[in-house]
Amino acid sequence: MSVAFDHRKIILETPRCVLCEMEPEDIEGMYALDSNALVHQYLGNSLFTEKRQAEEVIAHVQRQYKESGIGRWTVLEKKTGQFAGWAGIKWVKEAVNGYCAFYDIGYRFLPEFWGRGIATECASKIIEYAFYQMNIPVLYAATHCKNQASVSILKKAGFECNGTFTYFESDQYWFSLTRQSWMSEENNNRRKRSTEFEITDEYTNNTDSSTGLKLYKFH
Repeated sequence: MSVAFDHRKIILETPRCVLCEMEPEDIEGMYALDSNALVHQYLGNSLFTEKRQAEEVIAHVQRQYKESGIGRWTVLEKKTGQFAGWAGIKWVKEAVNGYCAFYDIGYRFLPEFWGRGIATECASKIIEYAFYQMNIPVLYAATHCKNQASVSILKKAGFECNGTFTYFESDQYWFSLTRQSWMSEENNNRRKRSTEFEITDEYTNNTDSSTGLKLYKFH
């Protein structure tokens, strides 16, 4: 790790990022994120105009940690320590698309971190945490129908689209991922990785003169 994060409460690590609890020191990054029109293109929220708003969001998330035991996490780039955005799990109490009291996965990143696979990297680690550490039976997610980048991230992570709904006057896709289906797919992937070594016939006609055994090549 190129930058020391000893002062932060780190929850997860990915190859390029650390995910840690939000702190007041994230105010600048949170303000930059939510005052950016590109970031809010498909969110339908009002852009931040004061840093006080970022401070209020961080305080709200910190309350969620205490009340629900979970909330979004700050994402910092390992190499530079730069604030990249946030990602994580949220316990949603209010009704959304007919669902109430459920776990939702979400993410939001600064434009300079788009297109680098970081959101997918973080989402994969968060899902692993949700199903292995928290034993959550099912995760949900929603994204604007025109936000193809977010749709792609969810599909890569294994989420299934369950239709559309209207939220704050915008069309949204509704996604879900069950622990059972994810773990089944993980087991399949592990089996695939364990059988990646296949015998080729490059050396099958060769014999070690000292042992009399056929020579095989694996790849």
